[in-house]
Amino acid sequence: MSHMNKIIVQGYMGKDPETRFTPSGKQVTTFSLGTSTSRKNSEGVLVKKTTWFKIITWEGLAKVVQEYGKKGMPVLVEGVLVANEDGNPTIWTKQDGTPASNFEVNAREVHMSFSLGDKKSASADTEDNDNIPF
Repeated sequence: MSHMNKIIVQGYMGKDPETRFTPSGKQVTTFSLGTSTSRKNSEGVLVKKTTWFKIITWEGLAKVVQEYGKKGMPVLVEGVLVANEDGNPTIWTKQDGTPASNFEVNAREVHMSFSLGDKKSASADTEDNDNIPF
């Protein structure tokens, strides 16, 4: 039996992408992606819940996301869900002392929508970073 870890997430960039470089010089660009669901509670009031994902992109894909990504942009990400050493999402304590967690995704593909009908896409398999096929 083969195993697969693949996730597809669609939502909005929570903030502008942030770039850094590894000690060996590889570019890493990250951004937060929020997905929302809504449901009515027992009183009939619509309650919205947002789940946050930390999206991690590398090298050529990282360059594209850094150049074109903006806060509030609709994005579809395909990648691999990354767990901590215990197999769980990353958990931390917020500045106000409340617990928080997020899911991390190593992105293989990122599709960004700029306006209706105008989409930009990139894949981690992109070899020629100067001629990315949009």
